[in-house]
Amino acid sequence: MKAFFFRLEKVLRYRGHMEKRAQRELYSAKDEYERTEEAIKQLLWRRQGLLERCRELSLKGIDVPRYRIYRSFLDKVDSDLAAASDRLHEAGQKVKAKARALREETIRKKTLKTLKQRQQERHIRWMERESQKAIDELVIIRREGRL
Repeated sequence: MKAFFFRLEKVLRYRGHMEKRAQRELYSAKDEYERTEEAIKQLLWRRQGLLERCRELSLKGIDVPRYRIYRSFLDKVDSDLAAASDRLHEAGQKVKAKARALREETIRKKTLKTLKQRQQERHIRWMERESQKAIDELVIIRREGRL
């Protein structure tokens, strides 16, 4: 009897490859998002520390040039926070896009797997019918030989 052969096996393997690639891209986008979150936390801690230090020095009496240095440094930290916040938003959008791409690749692969499974089931039913037909013919030939 004829063995089952799925003509789209190479396409199915390619879809599996594309799904794994999309997974890797999603994981890398998530990693970038988490790194950006951590950078924002670090900047917030730095800003909080600078504000406390500036307050302490203000209570003790701070000279104007030193205050301006602290103020410019705080402004720089604030601008870094704003930039990091923008990067975090972009990274979040990228994660959503990569998740959507992964979902699409998974659907494409599952569609081909389902097609393969259906064709395989159809082939098995065909093989069973052919086998039954051969058995029936043998039974008929035996009966004719006895008569």
